[in-house]
Amino acid sequence: MNKKSKSIIFLLFLVLACEPINDFENDEFSRSILFNLTVNQDKQFIYYYKTIENEKKFHELLDGGVDSSFIKDANISIVSSNSIFDNFIIEKSSAFIDHRFHYTNIESFHPKPDTDYELKIVENGNIITGKTRTPSDFNIIYPKTNSKFSKSNDKFIEVKWGKSKSAFGYLIKTIRSNKNEYSSMFITQDTVFSIDLSSDYRYKKGSKLNIEIYAYVLALRYLNLLLLI
Repeated sequence: MNKKSKSIIFLLFLVLACEPINDFENDEFSRSILFNLTVNQDKQFIYYYKTIENEKKFHELLDGGVDSSFIKDANISIVSSNSIFDNFIIEKSSAFIDHRFHYTNIESFHPKPDTDYELKIVENGNIITGKTRTPSDFNIIYPKTNSKFSKSNDKFIEVKWGKSKSAFGYLIKTIRSNKNEYSSMFITQDTVFSIDLSSDYRYKKGSKLNIEIYAYVLALRYLNLLLLI
């Protein structure tokens, strides 16, 4: 059985400081941080912005408001045991989004499952830190990748996987791989789930269905299925 695997962990920090931030602009929550730490993946992404005021109108955000709130002079590092990864640059997040930037590493960095990591951001002498532990890896027990199912005979596909240590819950996504289109999303704290094929008219004969399972704080396994009529 050929099976690709990947583990993902998402952390959302709204200025989680492990040490005093020295009256940071007289507002403890003047910075917003979105930190995407992806286990076994080379590229990491960190979004670091000034917290946008509640009274800002939506059109102001589209008209450069988000861009102007991005902080471009921060020093960022990720620390684990005796290793420090601190070679980050600024990239535009998407060709389709005009005002969205992030920090990303330019040297190879592959976070490991079941490991402690610390994020450290230094801006004008102020320090913001946050810690996490990545969840352990896990395996999909059933079905096997490239399994074949008949939509007319198999109304439900039962998916079962092993438990990921430190996981709070699991997010299940189903995707039509030949259309690269999300079909549905579910959240559960169990390690077994049934997907209802009969409720989605978009599945046709020969459709390929990808099932992604995330443990959050997040480990991911995914498999491919071929649906038959």
